[in-house]
Amino acid sequence: MVPCGNEAFVRAQEGMEKIRTEFHGFLVEVMSAYKIISKEWREEEKCGLGEIQLFKIPLLSIALVKKSGHKDIFKQKLIQQMEVGLSKRISSQWIPPKPSCGSSSRAKQYVSVSVKETYLTLAIFGYGICISMVIFILEVLHFNWMNRGSKKNRLERSF
Repeated sequence: MVPCGNEAFVRAQEGMEKIRTEFHGFLVEVMSAYKIISKEWREEEKCGLGEIQLFKIPLLSIALVKKSGHKDIFKQKLIQQMEVGLSKRISSQWIPPKPSCGSSSRAKQYVSVSVKETYLTLAIFGYGICISMVIFILEVLHFNWMNRGSKKNRLERSF
């Protein structure tokens, strides 16, 4: 790696702008990226955006000294905060939500399909049904043809 000094790192604002304008990947903290995206990006730009999680970060962790007596107290109080909803309220105030596509731009992405586009599939399906019915009828006729002589022999032996 060539040392670049201050040019080795890019601010989040500049990196997100490169993602928006160029074919570019950028590693940034999710919270700051969500904030920039929700403020500056248009709705159609948000829809084409993807995210890759590099590290699985635990949902809740607190740094404590090993074999500390405070571990159980912290655990109980954190569970209590989750049950009451305090942790969710605080996180919703401080952590920006993930930007989503607007419903109007999603409706534009749907493409209507008519019978003309599916004609080949329906034709193959119809031919397959016809061929299978013909084969079934031939099998029934073949079975009856092969067993016709054995039925006469059974009737003659029984009398």
